[in-house]
Amino acid sequence: MQNRKNKVKLTQYRKCMITGVRATKSELIRFVVSPNNFIIPDLKQNLPGRGMWLIPKKSAIEKAVRKGIFAKHIKKKVIVPEDIIWQLENLIVKTIISQISLARKAGKAVCGFKKVRMALSKEKYPLLIQASDGSPKELTRLGKLEKSVKCLDSYELGLAFGRESAIHCVILNSVFAQNILFNANRLNNLKKPLPQKISTDI
Repeated sequence: MQNRKNKVKLTQYRKCMITGVRATKSELIRFVVSPNNFIIPDLKQNLPGRGMWLIPKKSAIEKAVRKGIFAKHIKKKVIVPEDIIWQLENLIVKTIISQISLARKAGKAVCGFKKVRMALSKEKYPLLIQASDGSPKELTRLGKLEKSVKCLDSYELGLAFGRESAIHCVILNSVFAQNILFNANRLNNLKKPLPQKISTDI
């Protein structure tokens, strides 16, 4: 029984092609080769084919592209799209919008300044999401929170609520908040360095 548990634990770990760091699957980004030999990001980690794993850092992906690591790892010629980082960012944005929408339907998300301010006054450990393109004056109206992110613009945030735009949104303390924060940090780390569990220099 113990050996079986150890095998299960090992299957949850993969090695980054660039750094050699071993980490859980959730801490890495998986890439696969499409039927037409394009390298594509597999955010849900369920596409068929041999997986290639990288830490979620822009520098790691850029180095993998520059050094031809994907082709070396898979041992055949592949095509790496020039916009592969944009593709990955776009997938994460869509995932976050979907997660916020699900939280809203479950009664765990509200938007609009008044509703957000009321929720913040009542809720313990909420996650505040603010539009990245909001004005400095508007973004400071709610003060500083321990858990707050700016991972979507006002249009993207509005999509989650079926509105043209939104500046403020709060996710009540729940598994939704944890998942959204996880993906928000992933997205921001592709755009700019943020503290990660994996801290290997490249």
